[in-house]
Amino acid sequence: MRNNYYELKKIVDEGYTECQSTLREYNKLKKEREEGHYSYEYLQSEILPKMDKLKQKISSIQDKVRSESKRITEAEKAGLKRADRLNPSELTDDVKLLQGNLILEEADIEGILERSTNNRTMTQLALRYAKEHEMKINGYYNKASYSSDRLDEINDAVSIIVKWFDTDSEKSYKNIYDVIFGDDSGTSEAFSISE
Repeated sequence: MRNNYYELKKIVDEGYTECQSTLREYNKLKKEREEGHYSYEYLQSEILPKMDKLKQKISSIQDKVRSESKRITEAEKAGLKRADRLNPSELTDDVKLLQGNLILEEADIEGILERSTNNRTMTQLALRYAKEHEMKINGYYNKASYSSDRLDEINDAVSIIVKWFDTDSEKSYKNIYDVIFGDDSGTSEAFSISE
């Protein structure tokens, strides 16, 4: 569902913002450490422990975003599976062609698919028939399988994006972010197939 797409995007955006804020604090302490104004004891007791906590906070945020990404994409995949269950109320007369002892040709299957554009049950049955009979049907694919794979790719990409949360290179982060969440990325479509 598209809500899952927006939720994932929001989680990534918020995680990035929080990491960048924490990174600024970390860099401030790092600069103070490097300027050499503090004694070794003060650095060991005050500055370094704070820096460690900030690094742990960044790591925790990254882990949370990865975990939420996995949760959201798995929920979307479960929705795809539910949506692609055969529904007897969607059966049309074309099912007789698929069940009979007739030998159908690719053009016959393409005809069923064209008539079943908004009918997942008939589309699935026709694609199963085509697969079982080793037919090549151009332009048609199992949307659930495709989207499930695409959702796995999105989850993997979010894991890569998260690695850039703790860098000062906003341009590099933005380039990677746009690959997944940019207007031309196609990501939102992967979340809309189960609707």
